[in-house]
Amino acid sequence: MSKWAKFWDKLSAGRSDNNIEYAELEAYLERLGWGTESAKTSHRYYKHPLVPAPVNIQPRRDGKAKGYQVEQVREALDQYTGEDKDGWLRGQSLL
Repeated sequence: MSKWAKFWDKLSAGRSDNNIEYAELEAYLERLGWGTESAKTSHRYYKHPLVPAPVNIQPRRDGKAKGYQVEQVREALDQYTGEDKDGWLRGQSLL
């Protein structure tokens, strides 16, 4: 199982929203093709052409992502409208 498949399993389970590393969440979104234009602030506003809902994430002081924002990311990822959703979420179609 790839690193990103394991990350998706952790993210989708929803049991550790307060224990997701911000940098890892950011890298995951970028790997899935999400883009941001807000590089100069701590807030990152991500968009993807095949997902209707954009997401806003920012790190906590301890380097983890905020739990409620992790939940919003999970909900936005569920709205993906492209093909091979499961492979896309696991990062498999992007290798």
